[in-house]
Amino acid sequence: MYQVYEIVDGDTLQSISDRFNILPDEILGLNGVDSSYILTGNMIVLPKGNDVYFKYIVKSGDTMSSIASRYGQSVDLLYEINGIKEDDFIYPGQELLIPNFKSYITKDDDTVFDVLNFFGISDFDSSFIGNLYLVPGQLVMNERV
Repeated sequence: MYQVYEIVDGDTLQSISDRFNILPDEILGLNGVDSSYILTGNMIVLPKGNDVYFKYIVKSGDTMSSIASRYGQSVDLLYEINGIKEDDFIYPGQELLIPNFKSYITKDDDTVFDVLNFFGISDFDSSFIGNLYLVPGQLVMNERV
């Protein structure tokens, strides 16, 4: 999916890149223009995000821990949804998916109560819990970050 964006006063190629998490060269290539086209009032096409995840482009100095902290996610979750192992390196320009929701991936010994505690939910109907079950590796999402 794509969206049309009108360049506003103060926009630069870099500021648009940072705001929409797309590399400057990708913006130019997608629109078939050079940087001189980035002027107030001109229209460009940008990839449109989705409701569940957004694309983050790793910057110099980023770590999985710093990215997870910045977006209120767990490091383990980011490793899991991006198919990265804990001992893998991330590098500038690499694309990562970041959930738009506070998310948790269940583990072998998790209970429903563990998940509710993770989300800080304490006021719930306990009779409802009997109808729920968890599978290890299940993605559970709650509230927008």
